[in-house]
Amino acid sequence: MNVFGVIGGLGPKATSKFYLDTIRKYLKKCERYPQILVDNVSFPRKLEQEIIQNCRNENEMLPYLMKSVRRLNKAGADFLVMPCNTLHIFIEDLRRESRVPVLSIIDETIRLIKQNKYKKIGLLATSKTVESDLFENGIELILPDEEEQNEISGIELRILKHQVTEKDRNFMDKIIVKLSKRGSDAIIIGCTDLYQVINFKDREFDIIDTLEILINSSFERMMRGESK
Repeated sequence: MNVFGVIGGLGPKATSKFYLDTIRKYLKKCERYPQILVDNVSFPRKLEQEIIQNCRNENEMLPYLMKSVRRLNKAGADFLVMPCNTLHIFIEDLRRESRVPVLSIIDETIRLIKQNKYKKIGLLATSKTVESDLFENGIELILPDEEEQNEISGIELRILKHQVTEKDRNFMDKIIVKLSKRGSDAIIIGCTDLYQVINFKDREFDIIDTLEILINSSFERMMRGESK
């Protein structure tokens, strides 16, 4: 069995969903539970707010992530994942630090986009993810305007503080429809915490959930270990 390590807590609900959904998927194929190592990264909450709200001080996160990589390597993980899009700005640093492969939620999402031959993609993500051009790999992105992006950042902070309202869900629904009308073939949910305010059902267009993509990719990698 391939043992995989999770650089977790970024945020906690996304990590929890990733963990539980991966186990559910695994148990449909196997008669035993998978071996998953979760390292919940401990870092100041103020730093999280600075990155989401002000797009700054993100480099202060790197030492915490590097320590997590080392702990998971030492614990015996065969590969690592990080259920957070924004902090993939450090993916190459983490790969250099790790003795085992580190799957990229960004790479896996881009692979799916290209397989489906989408031309124009709407992107809902943190301002830091948008600013860092993580998804611009030969893909034409359609983005919210500045005011809308600022509101999305506010919603992301309220998610982390457990203060989401129905107004937030309605706003996200309107933005998704707006991006679709502007010509998007599909919409990327490019923040793993946004699933909490997104209605995925009854859409006339595709919604690409990056968290679900990482779950599927991790499961496939784990199952390759089962077949050996």
